Amino acid sequence: MCDKKNQTGSILLFVMVLLAVFSIIAFVMSSLVFRNITLSRTYKDYLKTAYATETGSERALDILSVGRSNYYGLATTIATIEGLAPPDAPYIMPVSGAEYIIDPDLTDTSLDEITAVVSDFPGIQIELYDPDSAFTLMNAESVRFLWNNPECTMNSRIEVTYEKFVGPTFGIRDDSVRKDIYACGVETPVSSEYDCQATSNTLAANTNYIIRVKGLDCTIYGMNIQFYDDNDAGGNVVPVPSQAAIGVQGRGVETAFQI
Repeated sequence: MCDKKNQTGSILLFVMVLLAVFSIIAFVMSSLVFRNITLSRTYKDYLKTAYATETGSERALDILSVGRSNYYGLATTIATIEGLAPPDAPYIMPVSGAEYIIDPDLTDTSLDEITAVVSDFPGIQIELYDPDSAFTLMNAESVRFLWNNPECTMNSRIEVTYEKFVGPTFGIRDDSVRKDIYACGVETPVSSEYDCQATSNTLAANTNYIIRVKGLDCTIYGMNIQFYDDNDAGGNVVPVPSQAAIGVQGRGVETAFQI
């Protein structure tokens, strides 16, 4: 009699343990399914938001291109872009329902610094003059380049070409075109975020330039370029009026994306 009771108790205990195990497995499986559904929904929302942001940036670039080709003032063109989708009236994508705005806090008609991807060919070109007032002379006397070594080498080099325009003959290239080569490791960077620094005093005050920068070894990502009104990157930062910044922010139901 006692053995039957013990056997019944053992079976009951085994069933309870088995039910507990199955309950845990069911809970874990339902949690995973719910998580996957949530991630899938969030990812789809993220894609819609990213596409909306890209659409806004493409529309802004189209207007910028048309404005410059028709010689509209840069400030006027930027104001038109900001009117595309102000924060209080976002543009809503007709199919996805995602929206985007032109962020006025991230939009400007000149830049205090340039961050760029510098390839070995063709590199980048910086117009150091005011496109809306080409005869207004810039007052930059030095430029500083900051960059990180690319994966291809630990001693990267950059080539900088300075092409000068002189006073009232703006638009006619100066006879002399100067090329300088700067190597990583010669200067100690002012910021610990970068491996390399090069400072140039080639620029002359009250002179306009076209400057071309390229990497001699391979592509350099995230190079920082700033101009100054005194030698050795001293004095005040000189804004670059030929460079504009446009901030576009996409918003979905659960995600946000910004360019």
